[in-house]
Amino acid sequence: MNKQQWNKLNSIIKDNTSGSSELVDKINYFFIQNSNDIKLIKDSASSLKKHLDHFAAVKKYLENVFTIISDGSSNKLIKFLNSYEESESKKCEKIAEHFKANYKNVNQVLTISRSGTLLNVFRYLQQKNKSLRITVMESRPALEGRQMAKSLTEAGIKVELITDAMMSFAVRKADAVVIGADKILKSGNVINKVGSYLLALLCREFNKPFIVLSTKAKFSNQKLFNPKKENETEVWDYHHEYLTVTNIYFEEINKNLITEIITE
Repeated sequence: MNKQQWNKLNSIIKDNTSGSSELVDKINYFFIQNSNDIKLIKDSASSLKKHLDHFAAVKKYLENVFTIISDGSSNKLIKFLNSYEESESKKCEKIAEHFKANYKNVNQVLTISRSGTLLNVFRYLQQKNKSLRITVMESRPALEGRQMAKSLTEAGIKVELITDAMMSFAVRKADAVVIGADKILKSGNVINKVGSYLLALLCREFNKPFIVLSTKAKFSNQKLFNPKKENETEVWDYHHEYLTVTNIYFEEINKNLITEIITE
């Protein structure tokens, strides 16, 4: 692996703002660019598995890649890589159609963080519903909500960006809260960006739908979720012997707080 290839792979591994579906898209594109080098793909897949295996979508994608590589068919691998993007696009269209059919009066949507699935669904919905408006929480500390807002505006969708602390105001005026999922546990509980659980509670308080959009790749046999502490300097780089700074990206939302999980 040359320096340029390693830098690209490392940028994917260290990406802490893209949703899990977008990470898979980036991995797939990287593999397509290097589809003539099966050893590089195998080594890269092993490295990605080591660092990103906690994302259900990444885990399932890499399992497919390892299975195809073990069969020794480079043509089969190339076919899988080239058809992946189209396959994912069709899944998002199915999710969007289900959402549109069951939530016809939803025009004002509140969401959190950045999700490739949501981005594709909202793009599709906007073509059918010009009244669609999306409010996005900026999603501290990595601020991936800002990136989501930018991508939505570039798709021609009207967006309002708010601070995370404004969520109660936004829930009250929203028709529905719609989130993605980093993982769906065996219990049916959903793992997503910190702040999602509070949104679910606020939806119960104000009698608003709390909807999860997810491809089946996010479903996992995992039973328990253990929150992982991330780099505390993302929150504050101040140090004092009496100060503890905690930074956690993901949390668990009980299925009883979820109106519906829409998948393909």
